[in-house]
Amino acid sequence: MDGLAIFSGDNAHPLSFLLSRKHRHVWSAIRVGDYWHIYDWHQGLPVIEVTSADFNLAAHYRDADLTVIELERGSEPAHGPAMLNNCVGHTMVLLGIRAHFIFTPQQLWNHLTGHTMLDRFRKMFVQLSIENALERMGA
Repeated sequence: MDGLAIFSGDNAHPLSFLLSRKHRHVWSAIRVGDYWHIYDWHQGLPVIEVTSADFNLAAHYRDADLTVIELERGSEPAHGPAMLNNCVGHTMVLLGIRAHFIFTPQQLWNHLTGHTMLDRFRKMFVQLSIENALERMGA
């Protein structure tokens, strides 16, 4: 894997209370040669760091109780006519993630994990069907 998407609940934006508590911010790390390049669009003031590729960066972030998704970097440009100028837009461009209508870190997490809206609806309706069946059986 040559890319990491790192999610955290820290975000000091005035509207951050509207976002998922677990996934309020995202940043990325890409492995190029012998180094990890870490890029964090931190409140509009980018933080760029470099560390050795020998360092287990994913484990480091997981030890800090952050959510990490390891992935292969996309090979095609991920931007369209416009790029969203927030942590999500920057992460998607750096990791080569081609997807549309993703605006929040939670939406990006859902996309990367396959936890789509359709999947969540299916699970909800299956659960409701099971509960209805049990109710009819008198359980």
